[in-house]
Amino acid sequence: MITTIILSAIALCIMIAILVYQADTVDFTLKLSVLPFAIFFLYLSGMWIKENIGAPIQGIPKTEFEVIHFKMKDADTIHLWVWEEDRGSRVYAFPYNREVLKKLIEAGKQQENGMKVEGKMTPPKGTGGEIRLELEVSRPDRTQGPLK
Repeated sequence: MITTIILSAIALCIMIAILVYQADTVDFTLKLSVLPFAIFFLYLSGMWIKENIGAPIQGIPKTEFEVIHFKMKDADTIHLWVWEEDRGSRVYAFPYNREVLKKLIEAGKQQENGMKVEGKMTPPKGTGGEIRLELEVSRPDRTQGPLK
């Protein structure tokens, strides 16, 4: 989707440049069609950005992470807020999994006691497979990292 928006923006810029530099030789219908195209493009871009900026990433973290918080968004989606060394703070949304939720609830209890929870997720293998979550609880390093 973002590629379409970028290509449309380039096309819009080229069309506007042609109209500005060759206003006398360009057909009137082409001049007339640029404005509605520009308005339509800007409207779609604004709507897409409004809907997708700040949205959780669909999937699971690919690298090791520190758990900051988690929440059941609805009956079939878990939102996991993590701190990744290379990407920083991210929110991931993935399908409900009973075992993962149990581990996250236990990790939340450990966090309330002041412990640091780090983990790694592995994607499901094949169709019908389940996401695996490995968590490690340790004393926090109070000199760096995110705070809740």
